Amino acid sequence: MVIDDIPKSLIDRDIKGYISARLNQIPDFFVDANRLHFLVDCSEGLFQWAFVACEFIQGNGKLSSPEQRFLKLFNSSTTSSLTKLDALYDTILQEVCANNDEDDMQIFHSVMGQILALFEPLSLDALTEIQKHSSSGHAKSVRSVLKYMGSVLSGVTSHSIPIQPLHSSFYDYLTDSSRSKGFYIDVSLHRNDLAFAMLQVMKKKLHFNMCNLKSSYQLNSDIPNLAQKIKQSISPALSYACRYWAGHVQKATAIIFHSKIAAQVREFLNQHFLFWMEALSLLKSVQIAAHSASLIMAMVTVCFFLYFS
Repeated sequence: MVIDDIPKSLIDRDIKGYISARLNQIPDFFVDANRLHFLVDCSEGLFQWAFVACEFIQGNGKLSSPEQRFLKLFNSSTTSSLTKLDALYDTILQEVCANNDEDDMQIFHSVMGQILALFEPLSLDALTEIQKHSSSGHAKSVRSVLKYMGSVLSGVTSHSIPIQPLHSSFYDYLTDSSRSKGFYIDVSLHRNDLAFAMLQVMKKKLHFNMCNLKSSYQLNSDIPNLAQKIKQSISPALSYACRYWAGHVQKATAIIFHSKIAAQVREFLNQHFLFWMEALSLLKSVQIAAHSASLIMAMVTVCFFLYFS
């Protein structure tokens, strides 16, 4: 159905029913007609706003109480010049980075920049492993940043579920400097760091006979329990790096040549290429090799033209 064809009174009724059901599940939180009316009015017909607001008020694991979070929401919605949805996102992030602390903001940008720059979402454990190998080095802080962002990101309460924005509007908010201000994420600034991290993950983790197989004369399909061996030997972070490193290198060097990344690519091709091909075979992704090679050749060609022509 086209939402514009539905009378606003019916949308507000449904949103009111949703908010009432969600908030009445919160112990010791007072919900009356005035509060319901305020929240429904703030939603402006957007179920996404209602969902995020309820998640924020419930705030599992946060130190502040639901009552305190509701008051923050009330104050921001009545005093902010931002749109209701942007004001809601701003309120949530202000709680993650209290008083815009410089160190907290730096870690926030590093972690969220990595999440937004990925080609596919990764779990908390995989993100932490990649952060260990990035030049920014905020691996220990990944959990501390993400644990309070369950109202806007999926997977933050699990170690294995991919983490990604619950709604595209949050991505749009973070990548628009006029809307997110200090929380703005310039994805292009994180591509260099992510490309370097991909190469470092493979450098540290790839080796001969990845799954310790007894013989190289057997087809993968004939090896007993191969899937389990792959799961034990190739982490999600390494799997991602093997499949997407070339894309990240190409993105990082599309605008400016990075000698540090170029040196890492040369070392990788000289010392780890065959181990990478073995890992791709185990991951049933050998077809990626040709595409990756074409991306790297294109990068080398462009860099050679720019710097040696």
